[in-house]
Amino acid sequence: TLGGEGRGYLSFPMRGHTLALDFPAKPGVSELLQKLERITLDHGGRIYLAKDSVMSAESFAAMYPKVDAMRAVHRRFKGKPGTLAQYGDSITITGAFLAHYAFARKIEPKNCPADVKRECEVVQKHADLDLWRKWKGIGNTGMTTNDWLFRGVDGWQKRLNPEAAVIMFGTNDGMPAPQYAENTASALRRILANGTVPILTSPPPKRNSNKEPYRLACLAIANGLKVPLIDFYTEILRRRPDDWDGQLPQFKKYKGYQQPTLMHDAHPSNPSQWVNDFSEEGLNKNGYNLRNYMTIRAYYQVITKAFEAGG
Repeated sequence: TLGGEGRGYLSFPMRGHTLALDFPAKPGVSELLQKLERITLDHGGRIYLAKDSVMSAESFAAMYPKVDAMRAVHRRFKGKPGTLAQYGDSITITGAFLAHYAFARKIEPKNCPADVKRECEVVQKHADLDLWRKWKGIGNTGMTTNDWLFRGVDGWQKRLNPEAAVIMFGTNDGMPAPQYAENTASALRRILANGTVPILTSPPPKRNSNKEPYRLACLAIANGLKVPLIDFYTEILRRRPDDWDGQLPQFKKYKGYQQPTLMHDAHPSNPSQWVNDFSEEGLNKNGYNLRNYMTIRAYYQVITKAFEAGG
């Protein structure tokens, strides 16, 4: 529906909740909405309309103010293009997250759909892949919380001056959600002030620890600051709603991180059979593989829409 004061609102139920989109009521948007038979968000974060047509960049920009906001941020950037920082805990410092693309010097997943392959090619062309390995240990290490992000981000930004930064904390946090949100939002504001586009990632679910409040905090921050969000938490539950936990009895026979589901315990799973495999089976059975997939696809969106690069 079109709302007052030049705003439009679209809402629909999703997994027991209502997903609402708030967008400028620009010319053509009302006609676009009238043609909708259904709308879905895929695991890459793309918006699909009736007949499975992908929304054009123009329509995306009209309905989604984050694009304009991030373009404004990027115009302030004075550093080297293609630089991507990784701020996080042990789920980020690990070589299972992005680093093998640096060693390979290419992004060529197995069983990759054609549209995703094209996105990987754009990311490979734009990104300094070598930094996905060299910047391990700068802004990422094990057993850290978002207090560490709050205290350390100014130094990391000064040292790296990245064009973009992917950020995920929360697995080791036990603080109340309001404090988590305050720390994260403060850090992201400082990142934005530098001209860096942050790509916030919700922490994954964790057995015996409710991470849903942190996921909701990430959603609120992303909407409030108009920054990109990778909803890793929700995607894990969407793909494996009943058996994402690798410590369930049916996975006891698997050693190390070889459980064929999405979480080992506090960390994502990483069974060798589905490393760097972008088939649906691979994305359903290897948690680090899923995070790599979602990060690369989100980074592609940032490169092409916020940076207006990549062709």
